[in-house]
Amino acid sequence: MISTKLQTRIQSLEQQRDRATEQELLRQQQEIATLEQKALIEFEEKFNTVFDVEIQSELGIEFKTECETTTSQLHNNVVAYAEFFLTDELEEHHAIAIHKVNSWWRIRYPDLATTESHKRRKSQEFLHVDSGYCARIKVKTEIEALLLFLHNWQQQVEENRQKLQEETHRSKEQAKRRQQEEEERRNREEVLRLKNEREQAERWLQYLEQATAIKAEDARIRQRIAAELSEAKAQEWQWQEGLIATLYKWTWCKGAYVCEDGETQFDYEYLWSDRDSLDENGYVTGHKSVKQDGYSYRACACCQVKLILDVHKPIIERVQYSCWEDLPSLFRTPIFHEFQGIELYGDYDWQILELIAQEEDQMWYRQNSACSETIAVGEEPLSWVKSLLENSKDIQV
Repeated sequence: MISTKLQTRIQSLEQQRDRATEQELLRQQQEIATLEQKALIEFEEKFNTVFDVEIQSELGIEFKTECETTTSQLHNNVVAYAEFFLTDELEEHHAIAIHKVNSWWRIRYPDLATTESHKRRKSQEFLHVDSGYCARIKVKTEIEALLLFLHNWQQQVEENRQKLQEETHRSKEQAKRRQQEEEERRNREEVLRLKNEREQAERWLQYLEQATAIKAEDARIRQRIAAELSEAKAQEWQWQEGLIATLYKWTWCKGAYVCEDGETQFDYEYLWSDRDSLDENGYVTGHKSVKQDGYSYRACACCQVKLILDVHKPIIERVQYSCWEDLPSLFRTPIFHEFQGIELYGDYDWQILELIAQEEDQMWYRQNSACSETIAVGEEPLSWVKSLLENSKDIQV
């Protein structure tokens, strides 16, 4: 621990140091003020000797001082200078400073760059005015150098103003040209849109005309088909009252086989016949069911099967049909009629058909002398069943 006596000693030293620092700062401030006053007086004398009162009044020159700190920050330097303002082509004000360094008068001014980067400029240029420099710029005195600087500044400002006007004019011309191009593009698009709408309307009208023609042609052909159908139906076979078709269904065992589980399975077969007995050679003549039209079965396959009564044990069933409604489809066959010079629409424009279609499965007809269409117009009994009915008629007579 530090003793109380030592702490008092430390505090006393700190206070002495603070007082010394304050005195030094006060002394420096007094020196700076004296130097500022001296520098301002000296600069005014030198400046008034070189630059007359008329120029100072015309430019609105103001005398100023500023304190510059050196890099080492050990001491300050007081600088006196004269300042006035110039206006550039963008109506911005720039401070022009004039001061003397050693034997040179130095004019500090902002660099008048091109208008594109004018507002972004930060650097400053310096015009050193001495006897050698004045000789190079063909002037003899500092006042002539300042006037030459003002002349060059005015020229540069005017050049920049002209450049700015030219760029503004070019920008307006470009904007005008872009606007014209945009209007021309919109006009082209409008013309193209109107053309497309007109072509679409013409195609639609053509579709409607074709659809009307198709409807009219289809209606005429349907009338013709209806007339021919009526005539064909008038000539269809009719089931006369009192006719009876007597049929016999023969069912017998074709064979047997043993399944994997050891159970015996029997295979049966059947046919339809107009008799219920075997002939003298032990055969039964009849018709088996076969698939026709890809999906329906009809008893139309004529065959003769030899049966041994004790072996096949046939079962004979007798059925009778006395009207058309009772006759199963197994014993019916469709009646087809061929329509000459008629063709169904196949590869026609589907857009046209969609305009006039009433149903999904509706058919459309047109005239074509090289084609014909066959259509189912009704049904009749199979030929051998029809023979049975005819024989039944003869028996009744």
